[in-house]
Amino acid sequence: MPLYKLFYLRDSQIQKFRESPPKQKLYSLRIGDYNEAGEIEAPTPYAVWKQLRDEPEARHGRREFGVGDVLETEQSSLMILNHWGFDQAEWRPPETAADNSETEAEQVVAETP
Repeated sequence: MPLYKLFYLRDSQIQKFRESPPKQKLYSLRIGDYNEAGEIEAPTPYAVWKQLRDEPEARHGRREFGVGDVLETEQSSLMILNHWGFDQAEWRPPETAADNSETEAEQVVAETP
């Protein structure tokens, strides 16, 4: 049976995600917006969702799996739960110090009259 890693969207980000419009492209996610919450075995992603919703003992102290939460397969594919089902996603590469300094420099140039 497939094994899935669970990633729960941080509480501070849930409302923002729920209010955002649907995307027509691949979701690019920041790992820092998520808390890893262990692993679970289930035949399909929908079985994970149902198991965590209907079987409190399967949660092991975790909350229900909800909109904005992510499953990672054994092949490292990501699936994010939306209002209508699962969509494909990917982890956004972490920003480096060089990326941050370029962004700050671009902002200064853009703000200079």
